[in-house]
Amino acid sequence: MTDLSCEEIKAFVPAKDFALSCAFYQHMGFQIAWQMIDFIIYDPSGVLWRIGQSSDDG
Repeated sequence: MTDLSCEEIKAFVPAKDFALSCAFYQHMGFQIAWQMIDFIIYDPSGVLWRIGQSSDDG
C-alpha cells in the first residue's frame, strides 16, 4: 500500500460573515489556501471525505 502521509488538515465551516471568519482564522495563524484541486467522496458509513492538493505543487 502507498504511504499516505498527511501534510495539512483543513476545516471547512459555514460562515455567515466570510470576511469576519477569514480575519479570525488569519489572526490565529491559519493561512488562506487558494487554487486547490480537490474532490469529495462518501464512505459506506456516510462520512464525507474531502481530498485536495494545492495546484501550485510542482
